[in-house]
Amino acid sequence: MRSNTSTSVLSRRGTALRFRLLLTGLFLGPTLFFSGILPGAAAADLQYSLDADSGRFEVTYKGRRVMLYVFATNQFKPYVKELYSLSGENVLLDAPPDHLHHHGLMYAITVNGINFWEEARDPGVEKPFGTPACGTTDAPVPSVWFAQTLHWVHNKDRWATNTAKAALLIERRTLTLTVNELDQEVAVRWQGSFRVGTSVEKAVLSGSAYHGLGLRFPRTWDRVARHQNSGGIPYSVEQKGDVTPALWTATSNTLDGKEIMVAVFARRQNAGTPKFFTMLDGFAYVSATQDLQNIPLQYKTGEEFSIDYLVAVYSAHKTREFLNSRAER
Repeated sequence: MRSNTSTSVLSRRGTALRFRLLLTGLFLGPTLFFSGILPGAAAADLQYSLDADSGRFEVTYKGRRVMLYVFATNQFKPYVKELYSLSGENVLLDAPPDHLHHHGLMYAITVNGINFWEEARDPGVEKPFGTPACGTTDAPVPSVWFAQTLHWVHNKDRWATNTAKAALLIERRTLTLTVNELDQEVAVRWQGSFRVGTSVEKAVLSGSAYHGLGLRFPRTWDRVARHQNSGGIPYSVEQKGDVTPALWTATSNTLDGKEIMVAVFARRQNAGTPKFFTMLDGFAYVSATQDLQNIPLQYKTGEEFSIDYLVAVYSAHKTREFLNSRAER
């Protein structure tokens, strides 16, 4: 069922509770979902809508789209298709002809030799299961959240009646979007809580140097954008694929004549070792990785792990000091 009513005080309390439960990594079943607006002073500003049938979740701020997340059943993976700055520039590129599997902002790795990234040669599929949930929370700042369960399965099992039986991993994904006008920031927190499925005795997580949370930038940033990282580590002259240990990376350039910066922050507690893959030649790209190409991770049936990243879009240049402070927050 679908409700298009605005959230009430009681439903906001329930939403906040459900939000806290989702952050603990609990794997909840199908949940009712809503369309609504943030309460109080932000009611006229931050809004969200969900169309589960077509697989679209949209967030707008002051009537302008700031994020579009898509999860149609015929996709290989759900992902953020569009993400905007407060000045209205979309910083993501989806499915360019040179790499059709580059989908805006996406998370994918290799599990037990099955490649969930490239979408070729019998790939893996991140299959949505059940009804997604979404809502709002007031603390610590007003935000909109979206959560769904995903079954990571081999392509041959994507249309199975019960994908849970074939799932290598069962993921509870939660996206939380906030807007901070003072800092000119639109931020998306990407959290994934994973459990190894019963179809396998163990799950081995591996992949290429770029497997992880990947972000493809607009064409105008190719070869000319500027990368920086938390440690001030220099990049190669070629910049065809650097891997840098860091807690954050930031990429900046002009877009439609305006200075834009995109920063990606990783939590120290993430499974694996936080590193960032960056490119400029032949295209501008960032991927937050777990260093799986060097140190694969292994988990037994029923064991759990998690990832937690923040992707922030700024409508102005931010200093290293600001980004270090943001990382701590």
